Amino acid sequence: MSQITLNPNPTFKEVVKITVPGGGEGELTFEFKHYPLSKLTEMGKQEGITNNEFIMSIANGWGFKEHEFNKENLDTLLDNYPQAFEAIITTYYNSLGLFREKN
Repeated sequence: MSQITLNPNPTFKEVVKITVPGGGEGELTFEFKHYPLSKLTEMGKQEGITNNEFIMSIANGWGFKEHEFNKENLDTLLDNYPQAFEAIITTYYNSLGLFREKN
């Protein structure tokens, strides 16, 4: 069982399952930034923020060793895997306990 602290670690890693062409899922590990609910609510109210900008604001890195985590490479991922944005965001919010998958 994980230990609860008043101030959680500033970053954490989660595996994101992304649908790949031809069926099935690929896995990509992301390093996410922990934000309190008040900060996430504030971020969600920003007008004009793109999917890419939101992911860049909540993530520090990913598991691709051959591709740096940057805006250009994230654009490529989101363009090539249309479901990736939803998968990344859902995994992030699930890990914070904000969304819960049904049994």
